[in-house]
Amino acid sequence: MIATSAVVLALLSSADAFYTVKRQAARELLFDGIRPSKEIEWSPCNETQTVYMECARLIVPLDYQDPGNGLEAIIPIVKYPTNATGAAYKGAVLTNPGGPGYLGTEFIYNAGIAKEIAANVTGPGYDILGFDIRGVGYSVPYGSCNVTADELFDPLRQNATEGNEFTKRFTRRLKSAATIPAGAKDTEKSPYGFFIPELPPSFLEQTAAYADAWTAACVAYTSADNQAGPHMNTVVTATDMLWIARALARARGQNDTNALVHYYGISYGSVLGQTFATLYPDHVGKFVMDGIVNMDGWQTRTETDIVRNADQGFFEFFKQCFAAGPKKCAFATGICYQDTINRFNRMMSRFNATQAEVEESPLAAPLLALVAQLRATILDSLYAAIDSWEGLAVIFNKLDKATKGPIARWNVTEITTILSLPLSPPSGLPPAPLQLRTYSFFQTACGDAPSIYNYTISPVEEYTYLKASAVSGHARLVGRVSCSRYSIRPKWEWNERIGGKTKTPILFMGNTLDPVTPWDDAVKAALKFPGAEAVITDVIAHSTFFSRNTCAYNRLREYFQQGKLPGTNYKCAEEQRPFMETPHTTVIEQ
Repeated sequence: MIATSAVVLALLSSADAFYTVKRQAARELLFDGIRPSKEIEWSPCNETQTVYMECARLIVPLDYQDPGNGLEAIIPIVKYPTNATGAAYKGAVLTNPGGPGYLGTEFIYNAGIAKEIAANVTGPGYDILGFDIRGVGYSVPYGSCNVTADELFDPLRQNATEGNEFTKRFTRRLKSAATIPAGAKDTEKSPYGFFIPELPPSFLEQTAAYADAWTAACVAYTSADNQAGPHMNTVVTATDMLWIARALARARGQNDTNALVHYYGISYGSVLGQTFATLYPDHVGKFVMDGIVNMDGWQTRTETDIVRNADQGFFEFFKQCFAAGPKKCAFATGICYQDTINRFNRMMSRFNATQAEVEESPLAAPLLALVAQLRATILDSLYAAIDSWEGLAVIFNKLDKATKGPIARWNVTEITTILSLPLSPPSGLPPAPLQLRTYSFFQTACGDAPSIYNYTISPVEEYTYLKASAVSGHARLVGRVSCSRYSIRPKWEWNERIGGKTKTPILFMGNTLDPVTPWDDAVKAALKFPGAEAVITDVIAHSTFFSRNTCAYNRLREYFQQGKLPGTNYKCAEEQRPFMETPHTTVIEQ
C-alpha cells in the first residue's frame, strides 16, 4: 500500500518541485577540489556543462558571537559570470531560492534559472551568485541528521574546521448545487465550495513522533558547538552575506568597509533579506525581495494567516479549468465550473481516512497518506499555476477514474504512479548528489523564534490552523508541532523588531494570489523600511519569478539597472494564465 511515512514528508514539502534536488550518484559534487580560502578564489566548478560557471568556498567564523574560538565554517558559492567589464560591470547579486533549505548553489548552477535571473530580474552587467545557507547543501559544517536512507551523510563534513585543517585534507457564473458530503467539518469545507477531507487524529501524533525522531537524530549529529545545529538561524546567514560582499570587494581591489550587498531573495529569501536589511542597513545595495514572508508570524512561529489566499487560488483552478475545456484541462466536466468542483468533491469524499481510522480499518494509513500527498500536490501547483495546472488536471482525472469502484478493487500501484506524475516537465539539469532535507526547514525556522519546545498545541489553536485553509492549514500546523518538538537552540539568539531606513531603498514584490506569501504582506514589509516600495502582480504564483509577467520583469530590471522605483506604476495586470498555449521563454530569447 501507499507508504505511511509519506504523510509527514508530503506535508513538509511545501514548495514547487522546480527547486527540489535529489541524490544521483552519477554527478560529482560541484566543489570537489575547490580549495577553501578566507578570500574569494574563483575556479571552474567541478562539472562540465554548456554554460560556464565558477565556484568558490569562503572561510568565515563558525560563531560570529565568538569569532576568536578558532572554529570556521565554509560557505560554497556558485557564480554565473557576466561578460561585462569596466563601467558596464554593475556588481554581483547574491540570490536565495527560499526554503529555508533549498540549495542556492544548485539554484544558480541550473543555467536556465541563472539566465532567467540575468534576463528578467537584474538585466545585464551583474554576476549572479548562489550560495548555500548554514548547514545546507555543500556548506561545512553540514546539518545532516542522517534521518533517511537516501540522505547523503558524510561524518567528515559534520564538524566545523579548525584553522586550515579542511584545506589540508581536501586540496460570470452558472449555478449548480455544491456536492459537499453530509457531515463534513468546518475545517474540511472551503468557503469556495470545494471539500478536502481532514486528516485523522493520528496525523498529529505521527507528526510529533516524526519530529521527535529527527530531533533526536539532530541532537546526536548536529548539536555540538562545533557543529551546524546551533548556527543555522537566519541571523548567521545574513552575516555570511556581509562577509561574502566584503570578500568580493577585496577581490576587486576595493575597500571592504562600505561593501554593498546586491540581492534577490525569494520566499524565505525575504526573511533573510529583511533580517540583513535590519542588521546591516548601511550595506544594502540594490535589494529585491520576492514573495514576502510576514516577519511577525515568522519570528513567533504563528503563521496561521499566511495561507489566507490559498483556497481562493485553488478555486481559480476549477473556473479556469472549465473555461479551458477538456481538451486543455483533462478534469473539466459539466455545464459550469461548479460541476468541475462537484467532480472533485465526489472524488475526495472517497478518501475518508478519519472514518477508516475510527473503524480501525487497515486502509486508514494509506488513505491518510493519499490525502496528505494530494494536499501537498495541490499546494505545489499553486506555486506556479501557469506551468502546473495542466499537470494537476491530468492527475485528478486519472485518480478519479482509478478510484471510482469499490476500494477493495483499487490498484495501489496505479494510484501510486498517478500521484508521482510531475506537475510540469522536469528541468533539464541532472539532479545533484545532495537532496533537499525536509527537516532542514525547521533547523532554521525554529531557531528564528523564541523556543516553544515542549509547548502543547491546544484544540482551539489546532482548529485555528486547520480553518485557515482547507488546502494548506495542515501544513502550517505541521510547522507549529515540529518546532514544539525541536530542542536545539542557536548560539546567537536574534528576533529583533524588523525594519529601518536603508542606504538604498528596497523593492518588494508580491502576487495577488500567492498561496503562502500574500500580496499585502509585501506592502506591510515596505512600510517597515522607509523609502521602500512594492510591486503587485495579478497572477497565481509564488513569487514574480514564476509569473511570466513582462510588466513585473520591467519593474525589476528598471530597479537593478537604473535604481528606479515603481512609484505609481506599482500594479502589473495579468498577462498569461494556466491552460494557455504560450511557450515559456526568457526575455533574452524573445
